Amino acid sequence: MAPELRKTIRTIVLIGLAAFVLINGCSWQPGYGGRNDRKPGMEVERYFGCPACFYCDLWRSDASMRIEPWGFAPPLPIAPKMYFVYSRFGTLPLLLDAVLVMAGIVVVVAVAVAEHRGRIPRWMVVLCAALVVSAIVMIMFGGRTSVHP
Repeated sequence: MAPELRKTIRTIVLIGLAAFVLINGCSWQPGYGGRNDRKPGMEVERYFGCPACFYCDLWRSDASMRIEPWGFAPPLPIAPKMYFVYSRFGTLPLLLDAVLVMAGIVVVVAVAVAEHRGRIPRWMVVLCAALVVSAIVMIMFGGRTSVHP
């Protein structure tokens, strides 16, 4: 394998892994609002994972408060006076998200290899088509494996 192709593949894999960590390591749509059991109060539920939610947790406060903007990553608390209530974790949704990223990386690497060689073998077209179809299916049905309530 040519050194420039090896470097391209390494770059594709690193970008794919960084995208996986960024997309799945942040809570993009946290659920927050007032508490039903007491007033005043606040709840924040964070969801991690796309397309399947593999981790969610719930935080509460007895008073309304401002949420810290950097508090939407798993190890960080949401706000100084909020307390942790529960969390859920699922291995199957995490594996589904990882397989989706791996499928995308394989398709992009296959395209890079075909471009480098100047031809696209039939098996590579079939592989890429199968991976794209499976990725679409994973995106469509990934929410059914999610752990959020």
